[in-house]
Amino acid sequence: MNRTLRSALTLSAGLALALVALPARADHDGDRDHARRDRDCDRAAPVVVAPAPIVVPPRVVVAPAYPAARPAPAYAPVRPVYWNRGAQVRELRAEYRRLDDARANFYATWHGNPVRRDRFEAWYAGRRAELDHRWAELGMTRY
Repeated sequence: MNRTLRSALTLSAGLALALVALPARADHDGDRDHARRDRDCDRAAPVVVAPAPIVVPPRVVVAPAYPAARPAPAYAPVRPVYWNRGAQVRELRAEYRRLDDARANFYATWHGNPVRRDRFEAWYAGRRAELDHRWAELGMTRY
């Protein structure tokens, strides 16, 4: 009986505290404009509206879409490389074609081996750099 009485007393005390605290909490939550009130909550605090800050937009610099076009020369530019070194140019073009064919052939029979691919790409890059160097020595800009 002692245990039953203590349990009932504890339960009733907890219920009483909950009922007492409930209206105070509801009153506090019900005051939606509590930020506008003083600490005493007896009168509304004056609302101070700060002026909007002045925002200066960044300066935008617009570059022209295309550079100014140079006037076309009165005559077509002549490339003496075709006159003096035509055979060398044809030979280099043929070597470029063979190199591209070798690359196409490799990837057609590659079978996904990454070691073979890396080895071939290293050889291809070296050979391509050598041909590009020879092409630049001829004074050509494109092939």
